[in-house]
Amino acid sequence: MDKGISIGEGALWVLAWFGVMLLYTFLDVAVWRKIAPRHAKLLNVISIAFCTGVFLSLLKSKFNSQIGLVNGNSLEGILLAIGCAAVMYFLLDKCLDPVFEGIVLGLLYIRTNSLIYCIAAHAGYNMISYFTMVFCKVTDY
Repeated sequence: MDKGISIGEGALWVLAWFGVMLLYTFLDVAVWRKIAPRHAKLLNVISIAFCTGVFLSLLKSKFNSQIGLVNGNSLEGILLAIGCAAVMYFLLDKCLDPVFEGIVLGLLYIRTNSLIYCIAAHAGYNMISYFTMVFCKVTDY
């Protein structure tokens, strides 16, 4: 019986994701802003989407059916993702954010067996934080 991935292998994939984030951050700061300053934001979004897509494809091909990227879409999963985004913003934004965010997203994955809801919840949380910071002129960051 296959038990999924080990903690060590999961940690290596987290480090690999950290490397991917460093790569697209480097592209933004050292390349896009220098060669195309007027279009740097768009190029950054495209490079983030591309890097994320490649990483998720590698992850999915490595673990085949062990990781559910888009398993059983449902209204319940969508509502849970929205609720998790709100909970992460309103309750966790000022304290041990990464720890609790990981726990909330982990529980969401266990409940829905689908990464797409975790991605949506994380994106929703980031979107709420961004709009709050930009439109409400939050300065305590």
